[in-house]
Amino acid sequence: MKPIAWMAVLLSCMVTPAWGGRFDASDTLKPDEGIVLTNMTCGSPVAGVQLYAEGVSSGGFFGPLKYDGAFGCKTGVWTIRMKAGRYYIGMLYSVGDELAIPPEKAPHFNVEAGKVNYIGDIYAGELITEPLDEETRLRVIAGVLNVLNHEPQMRERIAQPEHAWMSRYPFVADGGLGPHVPVGAMPVMDPRQMQITMRIGKPRWKRGDDGQPLVCPRLVPLPKGTKPVAGEVRPCDGEFVTPAEMLAAEYGASAKVGRVEVLNGEDGPLTIAGTALPPGLKDKVRRQLDVPAGHWSDGRLGQRVCLDSATAQTVDIAGAAKGVCPSNGISPREYLRLKVGKDARFVDSIAVVDGGQLRIDYDVEVPAQ
Repeated sequence: MKPIAWMAVLLSCMVTPAWGGRFDASDTLKPDEGIVLTNMTCGSPVAGVQLYAEGVSSGGFFGPLKYDGAFGCKTGVWTIRMKAGRYYIGMLYSVGDELAIPPEKAPHFNVEAGKVNYIGDIYAGELITEPLDEETRLRVIAGVLNVLNHEPQMRERIAQPEHAWMSRYPFVADGGLGPHVPVGAMPVMDPRQMQITMRIGKPRWKRGDDGQPLVCPRLVPLPKGTKPVAGEVRPCDGEFVTPAEMLAAEYGASAKVGRVEVLNGEDGPLTIAGTALPPGLKDKVRRQLDVPAGHWSDGRLGQRVCLDSATAQTVDIAGAAKGVCPSNGISPREYLRLKVGKDARFVDSIAVVDGGQLRIDYDVEVPAQ
């Protein structure tokens, strides 16, 4: 086998990190080591992240092999041992694939020897399905890798009895973490609803005369065969609309806006958070169809609706002999199908005592609201 083929086999065997360096109550730190602490929430297709010493590139053919530590996807408390120094999150990892993060775009952190080093909560992946509070969700929509400062929540976690061993080491939060991001209450939603987060960059949003954000549904398309010019701003193809109108146009009438925020200054993107029901979801609704008094009978054949077959309209039989349909009566079920259609499901038919009409109960599916 050629050398390059042997190398391909070697890389395929080593491509998935073994999540080494785990540290728990029974372990002891070496003098030049510290404990790295995080909580990691992943979305498809990410399975973990790799950590690199500052100055070591995570890119290139051998990049996946140069990592100094790794975290797999695990919420709660993650602890690994690493030598004291400065590091960055340089690789997003999935089974059989990886995405190198350039150092200038990656989150960096310090590891101090003999301490528990909280480096922030890591959120990685394009589609995070874990339920998130609104404050967190507004921020992690920014990209495939985000690190948020949830220090108070992490301190609460490690104060639990199963993590009491950490009290042997001083706790330090990384100095490069941003301001503390409060963790709000989980939104109370219809269990059928999905969370929506939209991120809209300039120039597709602006402030209206009242100071509230307005959104451009789409920009004027480029002429066929024309390439975009860097820095050129295309005008809006139509009128600016409110965030609520934008959400409704994208997700239907069930969409509701929860929050609208500008997190990175007026030149940054507009973030819209809301909820909606999945497309195509339907509700079963109970409805009634009434047959007027005198236009139906209840005889030996049961309830019958008297019908003029030529007009498909009910017939008044008040003056008919014995007060029964002559020969053109149909069942309430057949009448319902004729008037409402085959999608209506017959439930029951009941004579209304006070009014004398026949009330037909039926179920029908309608788009969920």
